[in-house]
Amino acid sequence: MSDPVYQGNAPGYFLCDRDPTASEEKVSEIPFPSDWIVGWQNTVSGDFFRCLDLTEDALVWQRTVAGDVNKPRAYSAVSSPDFEDPRTPSATRDTFVSAIVSLSSTLITAAEVNAQIDSDSGYVTIATARLSGLVATAQHTLSFVVPANSTYQFTESGTAEIISILEMIS
Repeated sequence: MSDPVYQGNAPGYFLCDRDPTASEEKVSEIPFPSDWIVGWQNTVSGDFFRCLDLTEDALVWQRTVAGDVNKPRAYSAVSSPDFEDPRTPSATRDTFVSAIVSLSSTLITAAEVNAQIDSDSGYVTIATARLSGLVATAQHTLSFVVPANSTYQFTESGTAEIISILEMIS
């Protein structure tokens, strides 16, 4: 492992062949203004880190995983999509999801579809399609990003159907 190399001050960032630790001497030695954001790039993995808290006894780093910008990406269709059928599309990458749902209502009934994500602390609703108050059938698109190693599912009330789900791993 090597020491980080400082790359200037507009903005300030470091290059190194490893990830930063919570107490980096070279970072703490430079008298950065308290409102600066300091960067760090791992030259091996390509991951970039931002230090938003320059407290010298505990530097707080946020990681941005490097992606291959030249890597071709495509949507994949989910076969046999269904309600309350949890999916974990990728353990290591965020995934963009786009779903088309069909909702039907009458004057006295309503329909609703919820997109939910569980990042290990229980499901949270992040998108909703709703139809009520008239006799109709309508299609809606729900689009969202599923964080790496998280699970998503769709729930329904009333008369609803999943037409398609497409996923694109970033």
